Amino acid sequence: MTNLELMHDVGRPEPLVVDCDTREGITARRNVLLGLWSARRLGLNGADAEIYSWSVHLAD
Repeated sequence: MTNLELMHDVGRPEPLVVDCDTREGITARRNVLLGLWSARRLGLNGADAEIYSWSVHLAD
C-alpha cells in the first residue's frame, strides 16, 4: 500500500503534518550525508570520513 492509500484507510485524506521529531531526524540525516559527501571530496575514507560526518552533524 502507498502512503496515500494508508491515509485514506485511516480516514485522513489530507497529507500528514511532519512533526518536530521527524523534522529533526531528517535534518540529522541530511547533515550526516552532507558530511560523508564532503569527507569524500576531501579525500577522507573509512573511520576518518565517519568522524568528519558526525562532526558536521554535531556542529549544526
